[in-house]
Amino acid sequence: MNHSSPFPRIAVTVFVAVTPMLLVRAWAADRITLTNSIDNDEAIVLLNGCSTEKVLRVRHHLDIDNVAKGSCLSEAIVFSSSNAMFLRENLEWKNNDTDTIDIALKKPVKVDVVIWLARADAKTGPDGAETHIKKANELFDNNKVGVTFAATFEEVFSDTDAVEKIGTSCSPLNVKSERGPNVFTEGSINVYYVTKADSGVTCKPQNPDILFIGTNASPTSLAHEFGHAFSLSHEDPGTTNVMVGGSAETRTNFTDGQAFRMNVKCSSIVANDPSDLQARLSTTPEPSHSCRHCDDNTGGSSSAGSEGCPSIDLDVEHK
Repeated sequence: MNHSSPFPRIAVTVFVAVTPMLLVRAWAADRITLTNSIDNDEAIVLLNGCSTEKVLRVRHHLDIDNVAKGSCLSEAIVFSSSNAMFLRENLEWKNNDTDTIDIALKKPVKVDVVIWLARADAKTGPDGAETHIKKANELFDNNKVGVTFAATFEEVFSDTDAVEKIGTSCSPLNVKSERGPNVFTEGSINVYYVTKADSGVTCKPQNPDILFIGTNASPTSLAHEFGHAFSLSHEDPGTTNVMVGGSAETRTNFTDGQAFRMNVKCSSIVANDPSDLQARLSTTPEPSHSCRHCDDNTGGSSSAGSEGCPSIDLDVEHK
């Protein structure tokens, strides 16, 4: 799959350097304000709608040219380090110069991960599970995905019955009821470190909460498999995208389009509960919050009442 996007990596320079206490507008304009930024970083804000994105960089607040009433830019998407992705739908712009969009960011989404060690050498060292989960958290944070992984480790390699139940791959896959609580935890992503000579596999679409990591894994392999559990497909070789197949050490980035899909695409493991989407993505009651049927090209279809999805290739340079 070779994405040729109209949205290359870009550096947006329309940024007004101001402090949180400076409340006088630089000119007659609309304003976007951000609060609760954990890292106090320069957030990426997309004003999205009608297959159009207006890309902004905001730290604390930013004055922008007046957006006309009825504009297609009807939702705001925010990516910020160490904060959850923010989504506000149904923005109402008025025909004046004083519209203000107040955005209160939230803590990142915490995803529980149980790592089942079915081989004795799988936990520590440069190729161990501890290194892999640390690298996954680093990659998801550096790329402003808004997700953090909280891992617990279960050493079962000396339990012959447990190792047999786990197996080494998705096929054939013992159903969860047969695995039992000694080798599977409901409500968590279950990662099995096994003896198979493989980098990794995610058991989607039926069981995206089951991942296998083999002996050929690199430090970026677990983050790659998490990407699959969060709806992403493979990217073509020759880039530094985390979703390039194999176990290359050069995989360092997710696009902002991928980050959006990991949070709201219907096949993502964290996007199938509308009330949960509302709780973690926004601060205002919005019944229309629901998962979206994004494609993997340049925008794609959307659920009823939504404005769709940014291009999967949209990738603003992070600073």
